[in-house]
Amino acid sequence: MVVAAAATDYVRPDIAYVDGCETIVENPGRGLAPGGWVTFKPEGLPNWHGQGGYHSSLWELSRFSGGREQGGKRPTPERVGGKDIPLTDAMKNDVERFLLETRSHGGALIVRLGYTWSEQAGCEPFDFEILLGHVRDLSSILAKFPDVVMAVEAGVAGPWGEMHSSDYCKAEYMNRILAVYLEKLPAEISLLVRNPGILARFDGDRMRLGMYNDGYLGTWWDYGTWAGEWTRERSLELLGPRTRHPYGGELAYIGRDFLDKNLHRTHELWEPEKWNLVKDWYSVHLNYLRNLQEKGHTLAGYFNEVAFDSAKWRFDGMPDLHEYDGQSMAKFVLDHMGYRYVIRDLRLPKAIRPGAKVRLALDIENTGFGEMLRPPKLELRLACGQRSERVVPTANLLIPSGSRKRVAIDFTVPPDLPRGTKDATIQLSGLRFANPGLWDADNRLFTLGRVTIE
Repeated sequence: MVVAAAATDYVRPDIAYVDGCETIVENPGRGLAPGGWVTFKPEGLPNWHGQGGYHSSLWELSRFSGGREQGGKRPTPERVGGKDIPLTDAMKNDVERFLLETRSHGGALIVRLGYTWSEQAGCEPFDFEILLGHVRDLSSILAKFPDVVMAVEAGVAGPWGEMHSSDYCKAEYMNRILAVYLEKLPAEISLLVRNPGILARFDGDRMRLGMYNDGYLGTWWDYGTWAGEWTRERSLELLGPRTRHPYGGELAYIGRDFLDKNLHRTHELWEPEKWNLVKDWYSVHLNYLRNLQEKGHTLAGYFNEVAFDSAKWRFDGMPDLHEYDGQSMAKFVLDHMGYRYVIRDLRLPKAIRPGAKVRLALDIENTGFGEMLRPPKLELRLACGQRSERVVPTANLLIPSGSRKRVAIDFTVPPDLPRGTKDATIQLSGLRFANPGLWDADNRLFTLGRVTIE
């Protein structure tokens, strides 16, 4: 039972209840997710190491494939390994070690499987059972790390693992590939496919599937992502209910001359009265764009040229975003991909007693495009002079995108804290709020306020 103090026993700390507009990289499972390809080898990758932060890890399996004919051509010898072979124990061991290291650093991943990081077609194994074996083996390893792996971009077929230009993209093959993934992966790990046609043709549980998009905003239809019956307008119908799947990928690679020449085809994306792009990001729950900060990237550069204006982009249900007025659209998107929590009100008890059960009350607004995909590993630190104690609180911090929620953080005060201490500091680890001036970067702690220990 939580000891409920009277309203007069609570105080509202004098902090800024606004968004400080700082880019937050400490919260896992949201944001840029940069990364690149690593080529798996039969002898393993002993120098491949995990790290903290949110990253894309794209796994090329060409050395375990002899290639196949596609479109009357075979891949060049340097693109494949010579024969179709199962994954070796050395490589599987290094995959597991890499994921363990990522976990130890508090990292989170978007993973993709593929057989080439180039435009070359036909790099998949001729023996389809070998391909399924690769998917089965790697999915079995990934399944041990639902706290690390946010999603798997199914990939496997086609250039860059983008699920096109391959016979294996036909439903008769792709449905078998997706079924193997889902058989091995737990529900917490999302499985993402490249276009809505693949999702619609899947003959299993379609709500287990999300999407990734590697042609984002290059054209009105995102370079074939939205085609046929699945128009951009229907994207909201498809992705809207999939709040637990991270949607993202890459801004399309186009030249500035193409962008300028074809603005009549893409410019409507930047005109709110025709298509509210900001509303779109909230509707599809944009979670990551790995090349948003890539130097020399045309669309990334264009994002820096456009200023955010909350009045211009307003829509029904839009959260309070006025603090970002005048910031570049690039910064606005970077900071709001996934979840972003702003404390709009806070109540702390004036005093606490050793051994007592205590509740902190927070009014939190999630101004991010999406939801928190994994619960954070919270700790509260109570600092009394030179002494500090840590406790593990309980709290339900799942807040829908664009919503405000009253959140209770409950904990038991350590029984041996010194009584009579004034100005004991309460700090939180495991989650950084967007309010300014309260983050201790050195110790990765967010200061909530001060209390007296009776």
